[in-house]
Amino acid sequence: MFNKVFIMLKNKFMILTILSFMLSACGGGSDNNQSNTSQDSTANGTRYYFMDYNANETDELNVSYFEIFNKKSTDAASNQALNEYLLTEKKLYFPTDNAINVMNINSLTDWTLDIIGDVKEDWKFQRVDLSGQNMFDTVLPGYRAIGFPVNNQTSTNGRIFLNTYGQNKFPQGSSCYRLISKKSNQETFAFNISQDYEINQNFEEFDAENEPFLKYLNQTSPFGLTYKAVKGTWQNVQWTTIYDTTLGLAVDD
Repeated sequence: MFNKVFIMLKNKFMILTILSFMLSACGGGSDNNQSNTSQDSTANGTRYYFMDYNANETDELNVSYFEIFNKKSTDAASNQALNEYLLTEKKLYFPTDNAINVMNINSLTDWTLDIIGDVKEDWKFQRVDLSGQNMFDTVLPGYRAIGFPVNNQTSTNGRIFLNTYGQNKFPQGSSCYRLISKKSNQETFAFNISQDYEINQNFEEFDAENEPFLKYLNQTSPFGLTYKAVKGTWQNVQWTTIYDTTLGLAVDD
């Protein structure tokens, strides 16, 4: 599903022009520092690439792409079962209901995700000029300072990426799109019902655990993010969450 976002030491980056083996597919840049303006496009068959690195539990360094057709993009979750309950003010959707999960590319800075029924999310992006910027520090900001210990096998891929592209710069015309906001068109509440999701605590006990976790996040965030805890009641359901104040994304998204 498209709902993959930044969480603690996880960094996701959409790149028009990235490493040399991708440049021709991205539609811009070059691998020899020649000037070549990137052609940002929503035409059929246009591909845009993501680099995703997660150092929380495993050393995952993945590169993937999405492709545009008729100004839409789909993935493995498109037109499949919702796999969770989704409550709106008007309707309760069931895990077996067929979800849409299709992204509409209105422009490269304005996307709309059709989730199910009339539930949608608006995604806003900012275009960033990468010309002359260091490849490693742009794609994985903050990781150079943190470092990748040689004796730590869980950071091998990150270390290889640093050693290979740590001194390289993006060619002229390179650009990327940075996610700056996500907003639902209506209030929703997603949940699952099974033993795997059962918590043997009352709400007050569960909410109280947010305080030490919030303190931990704000003290250990290597990228200077600030986290905040909030709680409330909606449709007679009590809720509590922690989110980062930069994008407003919950830490478990």
